[in-house]
Amino acid sequence: MIPSLFPEKGLPAGAEDLGNGFVLLRARDEFHQVVDGEYGTAILTFLEEEEGEAAKEGWLPRVARWARLRLPNGQIVRSVWKEAKMTTVRPSRNIKYLYDKAAIRYGEVQFFFQATIQHTGKEHTLALVSVYSDPDPEVLEESFGTVSQCDYFGEDALEVIEVGDIEAGIGMIPIGDNGAYFVAEKLGLDIDAMGGVEEDMHAD
Repeated sequence: MIPSLFPEKGLPAGAEDLGNGFVLLRARDEFHQVVDGEYGTAILTFLEEEEGEAAKEGWLPRVARWARLRLPNGQIVRSVWKEAKMTTVRPSRNIKYLYDKAAIRYGEVQFFFQATIQHTGKEHTLALVSVYSDPDPEVLEESFGTVSQCDYFGEDALEVIEVGDIEAGIGMIPIGDNGAYFVAEKLGLDIDAMGGVEEDMHAD
């Protein structure tokens, strides 16, 4: 099958092309929402670090949440924001991403959003993620580096990241009932993407 022989659908209504193969996809908040609690604290911490100064006392971030992001490899990453409301939850909200431009981390996307850093005037497209623990070193060693077992901490381990640092969507398979998960990377994705096999941006 040769992808160029088929007509290009173009972007879905309301999508935003971020360049370099990244595309924000709806659903999206119609209006900016005040974000408080642990989510608000994580966003506030990120903005303060980027700005290099503390926000005014009592200030809370306001963002318009996006539900989905298409990656350059053709995968579509979803978020807890919309999936939590669905009857059938698809395991496509977990990601592998670069931390500090070097280390690999795993996270569960809560939602995507955009924010302008005032001192540069630059708009950033971001993801609020719940970060999994680093893989258990003993399990990793015993499996000869083939099994990554991580713990999930929910709202106790939130972090804001640039969407450009996301490398791929992954699966997180629960192990027992103690909050541990096995990382399942989608093998063969690069080959599939080269052959034109990718997720449909027009599907929900």
